[in-house]
This record gives sequence, C-alpha cells and structure tokens, in this order.
Amino acid sequence: FGKMWSLTKGRRLKKRRYTIDDGGFEWVIDEFRDRPLVLAEVELPSERIRPPFPEWLAPFIVRDVTDEREFLNARLAR
Repeated sequence: FGKMWSLTKGRRLKKRRYTIDDGGFEWVIDEFRDRPLVLAEVELPSERIRPPFPEWLAPFIVRDVTDEREFLNARLAR
C-alpha cells in the first residue's frame, strides 16, 4: 500500500461516507469534501429490483446517475 499510495497523489477522493440500513437495503451516502457533490447508492441483489427512494433521501435527489460513467470513483479521482 505504501508504495502504491504515492502514485495516487493528486488523484485522491476526499469524502465522508455514511451507511444507512433502510427497509433491508443498505444505502451508502458519500459526501465529497473537495467538491459540491453528494452521491447515494444502494447495492441490489438483482438489477430487476428497484427499491423506492427512502423518505429521508427523496427530497435531496436531483437525478439518477446510475449509468453516467463520469460519476465512477475512477473518473472522479482525475
């Protein structure tokens, strides 16, 4: 890790992560500290399952970025 970590200089994400269990689904909220961005994701056992957005999260949703590659961690770290 020590040898590889230095290679990431200038491409590191700074974020605070929250994990919240809601109705049997684990939601992960990433609050980025180096940009005005908050992402929420949920791991699903199948692509066919589409849980409703939790009441506590729904008011903050701007759009679904599921298929937008620019929101992948590897892209955000550039």
